[in-house]
Amino acid sequence: MSNDSPQPPLSIYEIIRSGGIYPSNSAIEDVRGQKMTYGQLHDHIRNVVGGLNSLGFRRNDRIAIVMPDGPEIAVTLVSVACGFTAVPLYPAYTTPEYELYLSKIKAKALLVEEGSRSPSREVAKSLGLDVFEFAPRDGGDAGPFALTALDSRGKEEPDFAKPDDIAFVMSTSGTTALPKLIPLTHANLCWGIHFINKHYGDTNTDRHLILFPFFHAGGVFRLLFILDSKGTAICAPGFRPSEFLEWLDKTRPTTYIGTPTMHQSILAMAKDHREVVSRSSLKRIITGAAAMPLKPMRELEETFGVPVVEMYGSTEVYMVGSSPLPPLKHKPSAIIPSVDVALIDERGNNVPTGRLGEITVRGPNVFKGYEDDPETNALVFLNGWFKMGDLGYMDEDGYLHLTGRVKEVINKGGEKIAPQEIDEALLEHPAVGEAVTFPVPHPTLGEDVNVAVVLNRGQSASEDELRTYLFDHLAHFKVPTRILILPEIPKGPTGKVKRFEMAKALGLSQK
Repeated sequence: MSNDSPQPPLSIYEIIRSGGIYPSNSAIEDVRGQKMTYGQLHDHIRNVVGGLNSLGFRRNDRIAIVMPDGPEIAVTLVSVACGFTAVPLYPAYTTPEYELYLSKIKAKALLVEEGSRSPSREVAKSLGLDVFEFAPRDGGDAGPFALTALDSRGKEEPDFAKPDDIAFVMSTSGTTALPKLIPLTHANLCWGIHFINKHYGDTNTDRHLILFPFFHAGGVFRLLFILDSKGTAICAPGFRPSEFLEWLDKTRPTTYIGTPTMHQSILAMAKDHREVVSRSSLKRIITGAAAMPLKPMRELEETFGVPVVEMYGSTEVYMVGSSPLPPLKHKPSAIIPSVDVALIDERGNNVPTGRLGEITVRGPNVFKGYEDDPETNALVFLNGWFKMGDLGYMDEDGYLHLTGRVKEVINKGGEKIAPQEIDEALLEHPAVGEAVTFPVPHPTLGEDVNVAVVLNRGQSASEDELRTYLFDHLAHFKVPTRILILPEIPKGPTGKVKRFEMAKALGLSQK
């Protein structure tokens, strides 16, 4: 798909300033209904950037942010990014983790809420960083805060970031690697937002409930997307399944966004609260961060009576595309690209339509490369194309079908097995609510196949019964040797499951 398009605003401040056409419209809200308008957000950003400028901070200076989810962190991230580089960090990191991250990101300051007991404070002081506290302002508004260090100082005229300045540094890490740093410029983000917004046409009347955490790229990206469309971002204080339906009823969103595991928790509750569901104001549901299994996707659409839109992207490229809205045809595990996509074989050659290959993308939304990691950059970039690490194929209608991660393919004695295929097959069994297929070491095969399963409430099934079921639905070599029936599946802080960590988490890695 061509990226030819009118140039969008190329800085986050320009996005916020353009919201001045709706100064009294709600920009950011909490789940209790308190709000910050676009006019208030604009004024607040000017105060924060000008105030930090008066303390000597300049564009591209990195400010780490450790705060709980909610409207305050949303406002803080946007405010800091408008003049500096915002680096959100997971609030539950331990002292050694903060030592690693705060050193690696080259932060100049840490921003925490007043009275916070986070170990990040002491780590930052030991590294010689400035530590700033923010104090939420009273008055019934959501999000505004005062930096205690600025109370007695005058403010300079704010120096806002430019398109090629770094707006955010996000971090990622493998199971055995040090974290990789992903610098994202204002231009990267604004182009990514633009490519998605032109497909969906969200307006200033749309209201979006964000369940993603804000230390994660998914929460940050969605927030910026909403502000660009001049809609309202409703910022949840983390994902609390028992409170979700109350939030849905009170805040009246037209969209909510979450991960597949969040949606499955919501489905389980919705069955007992059909009256609340029936008066929902939703127009669509957004899922991202991991592949959404087909069965819960169908159930979610049937329960709420709205389409589920699956977003596909990564921290490095923002968004590649999404499943289409009606009246366009929906195809399982397929999206329509909104940026340039090519599929390649193991030698880097393009593969024809219908042939499986590794997904690569290019465009102004793609980051420039991992920081201080030339070896990894040499592996993931090929002639200006970024290798997503995912497998898929393009069909004749221009849909990109996603089949799994390159590194997640299980090699069982030379037989290549896509774990997602086994997940999907098990989820069609009426007793199965969650299924995660993962590799375990094997002395002769190299890898063997195991699955962790959570049963639906009130349902029962044995391991033998589930294996017998799979023998009727899969090639025999794909049927897992073991199916572990668990009360819950181990997940990371964003609700994602890491297949390569499952064996270790379940004590199977040495067997």
